[in-house]
Amino acid sequence: EVVDEFAWPEDPRLEQSGSGDEVWFFPESISGPIAVEIDGNESGRFFAVRPIFESGETGSSLVSATDPYSGMVLLWEDEPVSGLEIEIVDEWNIQSKSLNSLELIDTSSPFEGSGDLLISLNQESGIQTLDVVGNSAGRFFAVRAHGVDGRIDSIISATDPYEGTVLVPAGTLFLEIEAIGDWSIATK
Repeated sequence: EVVDEFAWPEDPRLEQSGSGDEVWFFPESISGPIAVEIDGNESGRFFAVRPIFESGETGSSLVSATDPYSGMVLLWEDEPVSGLEIEIVDEWNIQSKSLNSLELIDTSSPFEGSGDLLISLNQESGIQTLDVVGNSAGRFFAVRAHGVDGRIDSIISATDPYEGTVLVPAGTLFLEIEAIGDWSIATK
């Protein structure tokens, strides 16, 4: 039996491009979760993107890379976010994407990806597991489960090549993958 799909609220349409360090303030603060596609750092230098809270403080990095970067990350903080602080020496592009439009992983075939990505999980009743293969280069690799209530469960956190089966926490709506290189996930 498939549980009725949860519909996230529509995200604000945000898009900005630039070159070099910049502080980007949004037209209005964001309180809910949004997916953010980030591209940049073609030169392979240091690249960081951090949320700026209404208080003026910055949060933990959404992206912290020394390789060219292209990925999708989750912006979901405990307090409203007013903008982003970008630290880079070359060009970058950042745009929001609705969580309702994320690609769906299902039981028909493994989902194959590369780098950081957010994907929706088909909501099935009962116990669900994931067969995961990734991190062949032995860098950092993580898979996190997110539920509608803001709960985050770390399913995998590894620095060695990874291959295994893990349990999906009940109520998981989407998965956040943090990776360098290729990976695959199959549901069971």
